[in-house]
Amino acid sequence: HDVPVVRRSSQLSFSILAILDAEPSNAQRILLERAVGFLLATAEAKPPPGPPTVGEAVLKDEGAVLRAQVHALNILRHIFLDTALAKEVAAFLPSAMLCALRGFG
Repeated sequence: HDVPVVRRSSQLSFSILAILDAEPSNAQRILLERAVGFLLATAEAKPPPGPPTVGEAVLKDEGAVLRAQVHALNILRHIFLDTALAKEVAAFLPSAMLCALRGFG
């Protein structure tokens, strides 16, 4: 199937957002912090924070890097637009803005 990458990743972002929204809001949002950190690193094509994973080997392929970046940016877009997470994601806005600006360079 030759479906554009952006269309394929749209449902993925809703699935991840549902998981992040399910995290209790009265406790530290560990999943949200780790997910946004990983997605920002992926969007910038950097190794994700934390210990190395199997996914890093896949990111050696340039096509895989571009697909991963598209998916990461699409998921981040949905996370930042979610009103239920607005207060929690505000802390990530500076990093997200830098990521977006670096994407033009």
